[in-house]
Amino acid sequence: MRLLDDPRERVRRAAAGHPRLPARVVVRLLHDPDTAETAAQHPSLPVPVMEQMLQRIKPVVEATPGP
Repeated sequence: MRLLDDPRERVRRAAAGHPRLPARVVVRLLHDPDTAETAAQHPSLPVPVMEQMLQRIKPVVEATPGP
């Protein structure tokens, strides 16, 4: 967990992707711009959090014109 506080972005992103990271920590990492993308792809991310994320982007996706 100390690696998540490392001053180097690369180290924090790598730590954020660790498969044994607790879900509560993964959710917290969504709020850090340096680790959010990695945290959003984490297998421990709770389904309700995934659904909230989808609801936030759904209007953007629907408003985007298709090919």
